[in-house]
Amino acid sequence: MFAMAEAFKNSTFMKNFFFLILAISLFCKPNSEKKIEKILSNSTITDESALVLIAREVWGEEFKSAETERLKNSKILIKVVSGYKTALTFYSQEDYAKNTITQISIRILQMLQSGKSRNLDSLVVVFSKPFYIKGTEEMQDEFEIFRARVDMSDIKNPDEIFSINYFDEFVKGKPSKKAIQNAEQIRKIWKVELNDFGRIEVK
Repeated sequence: MFAMAEAFKNSTFMKNFFFLILAISLFCKPNSEKKIEKILSNSTITDESALVLIAREVWGEEFKSAETERLKNSKILIKVVSGYKTALTFYSQEDYAKNTITQISIRILQMLQSGKSRNLDSLVVVFSKPFYIKGTEEMQDEFEIFRARVDMSDIKNPDEIFSINYFDEFVKGKPSKKAIQNAEQIRKIWKVELNDFGRIEVK
């Protein structure tokens, strides 16, 4: 136990551990990319329905709901609500917000990359967290702790951003430097409407 505790204090170990957990989380469904390709190529599926189906594949078990809106420019805004099913986390208080936001930004890249051929114009992501009363196992409620919007028009270099296959990146277990830089780029342009990570207490 002492050796394990010391390992978790090591920054290199924690960084590699984070990427391992991130890879498992982001690619828990090996066939997600193939399913998305089938959705995109099926002309009988409307763009709105296709985007909801794609969101289900991108977020996997963390997907909770999605709704679409046809905009004045005839393109589509989709709002995706996601979150962990339990209150458990592998992260410390210090790393919880940082690592979760990194995960959200990668999912945004996967969603934008997959949905751009289906008239996706804007993406609103909502991350919610379950609330439990101490000493009970039944979820009492859940609340939003993060919400952000990304508009395709704000991406100045889409050809470069989407030149990477973000599904393949995380199968490898450790994403490339370019993938991480692109995730950072997304975080620079997204419009954060809510950020209550600072109020979350991780125990």
